[in-house]
Amino acid sequence: MQENRLFTCPECGHTFSIAESSAGESIPCPGCQKTITLPTLGAMRQLPVQAQPYEVSSKEKAVSELDRRMGVMIFLGAIASVFILLAAIWGYRYYYYYTNINAIEYERLNILISIS
Repeated sequence: MQENRLFTCPECGHTFSIAESSAGESIPCPGCQKTITLPTLGAMRQLPVQAQPYEVSSKEKAVSELDRRMGVMIFLGAIASVFILLAAIWGYRYYYYYTNINAIEYERLNILISIS
């Protein structure tokens, strides 16, 4: 069984996982992108083994699904709030414009009637 080992870049100190099959190869470091040569198989076997990935339980998946849904609902609520605010501003401006235009027209007509 092939194990992944933890290797630290000598240039930048970035630690990443490498497969034993890549012993002796030259690869770009994921941290600094400089080309580094991996140790030989004998030296690589002295590096620490990468721990097995953590498995998420079904309870944690359910909580994470709930968190995701809650985030989506908050996002959609924020968008709806913005639209409601914009509609209220537009409605106020529409009302203000037309009530003032009608008042100005009414005054103009009164002035014209009183002049004649």
